[in-house]
Parts: sequence; C-alpha cells; structure tokens
Amino acid sequence: MADHPLVVEAKGWPQPPHLARRSYIHRRSVIQLLFGFVVLGFATALLYGFSMRGDVAWIVFAVAFVGLAVVLIGANVRTLGRIHLIPEDRRVPITLPYAFAIDGDELMTSLDMPPGPSIGALLDRLLEIVVADPMLNDRSRLLTLARELVAPGIAPLGPGDNGPTDGTGPG
Repeated sequence: MADHPLVVEAKGWPQPPHLARRSYIHRRSVIQLLFGFVVLGFATALLYGFSMRGDVAWIVFAVAFVGLAVVLIGANVRTLGRIHLIPEDRRVPITLPYAFAIDGDELMTSLDMPPGPSIGALLDRLLEIVVADPMLNDRSRLLTLARELVAPGIAPLGPGDNGPTDGTGPG
C-alpha cells in the first residue's frame, strides 16, 4: 500500500487518500459549519449558566468548549473560502492537514526564512500545486518548488510581502 503515489507518510504511519469531488467537500463543510454554530450556541449557554453559578471549574470547561466550537467554525470557513481551488470535475485526495508532505517549520528551516505571512502564502501556493497534481506531494519536490517560488524574479507571495527578508527575494 505504501507504493501508491497518493499515500503519504504522516507521523510515521501511511495515510491512504480519500478521493472526493468538490460538491462533496462543499456539502460536508457546510454541514460541519452549521454543527459548529450549534455547538457554539450550546457552549455559550453553558458558559453563561456556569458563570451565573460562579463555578470556576465548569467555567473553564465551558470556555474550552467555546474555543473548540470557534476552531470548528474557523476551519470550515477556511475550507469554504478555498473550495474554488478544487476543479469541479476531478476527484481530489482529501487527507488530514498533517498529511501534507511539509509544513511551515520545514519551510522556514530549509529556506532560512523568518516566520510571517510569506510562509503562509508559500504554503497556500504549494497546496494549490498539490491539489492540481497530487503526485507532487513529496517533501523534496515541494521544497524544490518552494525554492523556485521564492527565487529572485518571482512575483511576491502575498499582499505587500516580498519574500525572504535576507535580500535574496524580490524587493
């Protein structure tokens, strides 16, 4: 199974891809978004009730529950905001976010870049590339692509962002 081109080694165990169409992803994200708002309403009611009682331990629990709901809502809003990147007629591999072959820490280390919006913009571009061609979801290939994207002469990675600040990027 590890020989399949879309299986990604994530945290030491292989992740087979789940292939889905854009409409399925959209529908699932809308349902999860609505569920997130229901959870947020419930958690807010709990928080209000426990704060009226003055029970600190339960207030902490309710705050954590509100935080979980906000994370759930935020993740689905982000997915819905990026759904247009997936071609309508193709089945694309959908895996957990950590199944992406590289992360921001690896980019900062390998490219000697500081943390900032340029890392997020670079990861977004790399994700677009992997969605278009899942065979490129390989650490070494993505690092090579990242080096090419931040090389001098390439357009800025984000609004007002001119790439690395060490003088090697454009601007």
